[in-house]
Order: sequence, then structure tokens, then C-alpha cells
Amino acid sequence: MERTRKEGKECRIDVLSFNTAGRSSAVVAALLLLAPCPAQTAWEGPYTWFSQTGNEIEHAALIGKAGPHQGKVFLVRGHAWSGGIWQWDPGAPDGVEAYPYDNYFDNFACAGHSWDKDGDLILSGGDKNTSCGLEPWWSHVYKPDEWLVMTTTPMRTPPPVLARFGYYYPTTLTLPDGRVISLGGSSAPWRPIQCGAEPPNSYVAANCWQVFNKAALRWEGQNPGLSHDQPFLGLPNVPPNNLKFDIYPRVGLQSTGDLFVSYQMYAGWDPSTNPGRYYSASASANVASWPPSAWTPHPPSCSSHIPRATP
Repeated sequence: MERTRKEGKECRIDVLSFNTAGRSSAVVAALLLLAPCPAQTAWEGPYTWFSQTGNEIEHAALIGKAGPHQGKVFLVRGHAWSGGIWQWDPGAPDGVEAYPYDNYFDNFACAGHSWDKDGDLILSGGDKNTSCGLEPWWSHVYKPDEWLVMTTTPMRTPPPVLARFGYYYPTTLTLPDGRVISLGGSSAPWRPIQCGAEPPNSYVAANCWQVFNKAALRWEGQNPGLSHDQPFLGLPNVPPNNLKFDIYPRVGLQSTGDLFVSYQMYAGWDPSTNPGRYYSASASANVASWPPSAWTPHPPSCSSHIPRATP
């Protein structure tokens, strides 16, 4: 596939074309015309504010909620302990504003996050606070108009709770009614030898999902408000495909009110044994009414392959 760009009266004309074996000419796949170019079209920066954070930035979210911070960017360091949260103002790009309160938060790294109908950011899960720490069940709410981060009650877990169950790399998505759901995740994978022997079920996929009730600052599932509430069940996890939620399910919301999930079928870190990741259409569930429908698996009639990048 080839992408060409032409600059001119229009801001940009992108032409996507591709050649396939045995075909003599390129096939134009898409043509996109954008609005007239502004005076400045080049990238700006780099800025020096990154050195002020003292660590890598794991998460960023553009603030759309009306208020004094609209248009700024919420930033979270890899491990959001005291001093790990900032806001960046594109209007004053050479600095960042540190979170004004000396709070301790559980680790935001590897959390899922989405804006809800009120313009608040809902964060689910994360990573362990220490190498030998507890698995992430926590969640937080960021209210940009108040420059306030709140800790909520823990996320719901399915019984029985296994020793390594957690919400590391879940996926969040905003429903048509503005609520945020969290799907999947897993136990955090890093466990140094000094943490002792691995417990049984040393890796557990969070094959479940739940919805956030912001008024009550809690996640809800099959029995909202009750002490025995538990998440909705995930994919069926039965042969031959054993489909289940794991880290970052690929989820999209269709106009019909159906959630569509694509399951990562095969992945790994060793390029000699695994040349890439394969995905296949796997299941859908309807959320147009509540409670949602059960997941309906779809046969993997085709799959897409994402090859590993080579150095």
C-alpha cells in the first residue's frame, strides 16, 4: 500500500493506492479532501515540559468539558504516585501544571480510560503498585473542571476470586447513554523472583465486563447495589476457539447498539516462533437496552494478520 500527499489550495489530499500481483495498475482506494490549510501546517516543538515530569507519560486525554481547563491535556506518569499527574496547556506549551494536592493514588499505568457523558474521565484498573504488590482492582474518576481525581470503590470481580486476578490493560468504552463500561484485562505479568513462588493460576484473564455508576462511585454488573454483585460474563471460552476477554479487547460500538469485539487469537514476544498477531471477528452483544444481551460468537470466517515489526 502506498500513501501520497499533495499540498496545495486544499489543506491535504490523501490518495491511498495499492498494487497487487498480476495487476498492471494501481487501484485508488480512497480520496480525502480537507478544509483550506491554516497558515502554519508544520509540527511544533519539541517542548521541554517532558523533562519536568521525571518519568515516562503513560496516558494522555484531551479535555473537552467546559470550564477553566477545557482544551488542556490530562497527563499521567507511568506510576501515578504522589507527583505523577499533570495538565498541559497548548496555549503555554513549554510547561506543565502539577496536580495541586499531595494525594497517593494506586497505579494508573496500564489502565483503561474513557470520557463519560459529563466530560469526566473514568479510569479502570492499572498496574501493581509494587513488583510484589496486589493485582489492580482499583479505579478512579478525574473531574477536569475541578482539577480533582477521586478514588472509587474497587471493581467487581467474578467468584471465586483467584490469587492473580486483576484488571491490567482493560478496555473502556462509552455507551450511547454516556456511561462507561470496562471489558477484559488480566493479571499483571511481571513477578520478580524475589516475590516468591508463583501462586496457582499465575496468569488469569479477566473474562468479564461491567458498567460504572458515577453517582455511587462504583462498578456494577448483574446485581447492581447488592453485596454479591458480580460482573457480566465475557465470551464463552469453549472449544474450538476458546474465545475470552484478555488484555485490551478490540471493541467497537455499532449503530444498532451492538458491541462488536475482535479477539486476539495468537500472540507472543518471540519472533522466531510467532511472526505476528492474528485477529478474528469473534462476538457481539447488544447494549441498546439494559441489562445487555449475552455475547453471540461469530465463526472466524476470516482473520487479519498484523506482522511483527523488524528492527
